[in-house]
Amino acid sequence: MVKADNILEQRFVNEDTGVYGMFYEVKGNAASQAQFYATDSIRHFVTGALYFYAKPNYDSIYPAAIYLQNDVRRIMESLKWK
Repeated sequence: MVKADNILEQRFVNEDTGVYGMFYEVKGNAASQAQFYATDSIRHFVTGALYFYAKPNYDSIYPAAIYLQNDVRRIMESLKWK
C-alpha cells in the first residue's frame, strides 16, 4: 500500500569535491522521511535513509523530520573522497 503522498527529488552536485547524488524528501505517513545517495560515479557510493522508530504520523514527526533532513543535506555537502 502506498503511504507517501509525494516524493521530492533534489539533485546534488559538488564539482569541487567530485560528489554527485540525489536527496529524496518523502512526504506523508511513510516509513522513511528522507533518503539519499552520493557517489563519485567511479569508485565510491554512499546511501542512507532516515527512519523513525514509531508508527508514521507525518503531522507529529514533521518538525523532527525537517531538522534531520537538514542534517542529512549537511552530510552530503561535507563528503570528500580519499
